[in-house]
Amino acid sequence: MGCDFSVSYFKGKEDYPWINGQYRDVKIYGGDVIGTIGEIVLWAEGAYTNPDIGDSFFQMVAGGEYTFGNDLYIMGQYYHRDYPDAKEHYLMSVLRRPFRDIHTLQLGMAYEIENKIFIIYPELTISVTDAVSLVLSGIFVDGNVENTFMSQMKDRIFLKVEYSFYKSIWCG
Repeated sequence: MGCDFSVSYFKGKEDYPWINGQYRDVKIYGGDVIGTIGEIVLWAEGAYTNPDIGDSFFQMVAGGEYTFGNDLYIMGQYYHRDYPDAKEHYLMSVLRRPFRDIHTLQLGMAYEIENKIFIIYPELTISVTDAVSLVLSGIFVDGNVENTFMSQMKDRIFLKVEYSFYKSIWCG
């Protein structure tokens, strides 16, 4: 079993504006650990956020992942956010499987335990060339997401084109 861990500290501005549109000054104390048991990868991380305005809160995630011999990838994790006025508990998972060596089918799912909200996120990636892929995906929500962390989630379907470029250098 291999294992790595770290601790962290951040002092600066929040990533997202607060109620009045201002970015609060925050101090964030965190830690994480990742390890393996055989070919299974396990991880956990947590952070305590102490803003200069408003209440402090704690959030953490713990999970694991494994890839089977047929290239089926499975990931599962638990996410918890502990605000003073609300506690959120999520179970999340991803299943991903390549097919025909260059295309991918993926299914993401999330369940918010307190409010009984279920979200499913299917995705199909078709590789057109080495540099171009077409991605068809959707988000489907079952449950009332108002006043939750997932309030921006709405049923929708996406079609996007991804282009990757790189420069190869050959030295002969």
